[in-house]
Amino acid sequence: MENSLVSIVEDEPEIAEILERYFEREDFRVIGADDYVVKPFNPLEVIARAKAVLMRTKSAAVNRVLRVRWMHARAGENMKSRNRSDMKPSTAIPLALLLGAATMPLLGTTDAQAQDRDVDQSVFTFGGTMVDADILHAANPFGVTYADLPIVGLGYQYFPARMGSFRFGLEAGLAGRFGGHPNAEFWGGVVGRYDGFEIGDAVRISPAFTFGISHVTHTQEGRERKNELERNGDARTLFYLGPELNLSFNAMPDVDFFWRVHHRSGAWGTLGDMHGGSSANVVGVRFNF
Repeated sequence: MENSLVSIVEDEPEIAEILERYFEREDFRVIGADDYVVKPFNPLEVIARAKAVLMRTKSAAVNRVLRVRWMHARAGENMKSRNRSDMKPSTAIPLALLLGAATMPLLGTTDAQAQDRDVDQSVFTFGGTMVDADILHAANPFGVTYADLPIVGLGYQYFPARMGSFRFGLEAGLAGRFGGHPNAEFWGGVVGRYDGFEIGDAVRISPAFTFGISHVTHTQEGRERKNELERNGDARTLFYLGPELNLSFNAMPDVDFFWRVHHRSGAWGTLGDMHGGSSANVVGVRFNF
């Protein structure tokens, strides 16, 4: 009897292939297949089996590209030694489209979008000014008092982990704070980002949050210095919090435009006996690679 095989083959690090072949039932394990269906088959059954195989092989990660190919071979041939280039593509396009549609919910994106979003690293730069407000009030950029204390900075992000549309990684940055007594700020920490909000096929909105430690060479004039004097604290080393909103366009998938609250906090006296800190509203651009 001839059967059809749906197989997920990890030939390349970032490509999973679905193959269909004709073969003897006992051959499908020999060639490394994951499952098979008997012809004639129900397309819905193939979709269900493809989903199951993707879940088992974890090929449904967002950073993987799903390529669908359909191959023919005669029953009884040596499938293991057969060169793939010798096989001719079939014309089973409708079923291929069904399989592609079935796997899209698992992938969470299209093939092209998955390639665009397979981002591991990024560099960014920003500019803004300090505000006379805590982090909650600073989150309203149109209802806060701005101080004449500009800040410019740059940073680097690395994302080694991904879970669906979430990415998790590390961030490090350097900023110059001006006005009053100019000083430098260094920070580093962990960062999480969600890339699942899209408007049509053109715009993506990605909230993110960075948490870590910030160190400055000198206390900044204004709110930071005021909070330091009130408690006789030390504002040089504080926690760093960076809630952020990113805007990107599918036409430029490697570029993000973002707004961030650049916040330093003593966390109610946990660091430096500081019960306050400083905040800045900044806007910037990020280049992903």
